Amino acid sequence: MTDLYGELCRDATERNLLGDDYYFLSDLVLSKFKMFQGFDPFTHFPGLCVEQAYLIWLQTPLNTKNALLVANGFPPTYEPVLPGITIRTIQR
Repeated sequence: MTDLYGELCRDATERNLLGDDYYFLSDLVLSKFKMFQGFDPFTHFPGLCVEQAYLIWLQTPLNTKNALLVANGFPPTYEPVLPGITIRTIQR
């Protein structure tokens, strides 16, 4: 999914077609993507729909983060984003 939405972002940018008119994803779809990745469905991601989808899928799922924390001797977190970790943004 990350590669798909990343490629759509790159292609749309190169063709100067980056806009919600051509690459629309509903708020419901974006909310489901967020929940699947372990985020609250109301977490804000910057950008247009396709850019948001890419950024959501670019994040490590909460369960994976928790497994890494536990494996390294830390308690698991129930927060979608760990303190000190920022959401990656698309550089244009």
